[in-house]
Amino acid sequence: MSLLPQDVRRRLPAMGATHGKAVEKIKAQACLVDRSSGMRWYVVEFDGEERCFGLISGRHAVMGEFTLAELESLGDVEIDRGFEPARLNHLARRDPALAQLLPPPSENLVDLE
Repeated sequence: MSLLPQDVRRRLPAMGATHGKAVEKIKAQACLVDRSSGMRWYVVEFDGEERCFGLISGRHAVMGEFTLAELESLGDVEIDRGFEPARLNHLARRDPALAQLLPPPSENLVDLE
């Protein structure tokens, strides 16, 4: 079984689609959770096959690429079925590690939309 159901895959933007946008305009469309460690992967972009881009939150937070195969190899990762798509700035309010990673609201960011 795939970590990302087809309905989620369809609504995810292509890789690079959110580059340069302000964090309050970018949405995570899915959240994958490692039940054993509590780590979370907030999926923002998807290449349609394997590669994802998003926020990774554990003891520290990073923004970067990951693959579904990497997550499946961990064994305890599953989709958070209760997760509702959320803008990155809203996620940062809930997760202190993300708040430290993300820039402040868009006064210094260029919005290409």
